[in-house]
Amino acid sequence: LRLPRLGTRRSLAPPVARRLISSADVFLFDMDGVVWSGGALIDGAREALEALHRLGKTVIFVTNNSMKRRAELAAELCRLGVGWAEERH
Repeated sequence: LRLPRLGTRRSLAPPVARRLISSADVFLFDMDGVVWSGGALIDGAREALEALHRLGKTVIFVTNNSMKRRAELAAELCRLGVGWAEERH
């Protein structure tokens, strides 16, 4: 098994991406380093998240960073253009 180096961006072939997306109803994304880094969205994150949202998929954001409350994280996502991200308990 060969893993990509950190900081490299990999894309799935469209047929593989379609199979992956159609095989799941819920997608979990880590916040720091996956969705955003340094207060800005990672390249392609908004488009990927919006596509999943348009398809009716459930998108859940997770983090191990306890410095911000969930409402603050949701507000940050909205500020970055992921306006449908709402706080859920």
